[in-house]
Amino acid sequence: DSGKFLHHGKIYFFKDFLCFYANMLGIKNTQQKYLLPVNEIKAIERKVTAWVFNNAIEIQMKDGRNFIFRTFLNRDAAFELLQKLLD
Repeated sequence: DSGKFLHHGKIYFFKDFLCFYANMLGIKNTQQKYLLPVNEIKAIERKVTAWVFNNAIEIQMKDGRNFIFRTFLNRDAAFELLQKLLD
């Protein structure tokens, strides 16, 4: 399952969508794209990875899907921006 593999990419916040794009080494079959409608996000939560790193955000969708985005340089700033989009 490609959802279990750590993809290095970029996350973009727009008024109506959260977008994620990753393309490892330019290889087409490693490409990951997510377009998440903001109005379909049920909840967001700050997460800790590897027991010590405060660098992840979990996004729970209304349809039951969960996404965990890790290794933010400034997780709290990204979380607050996402929270503003949801409010």
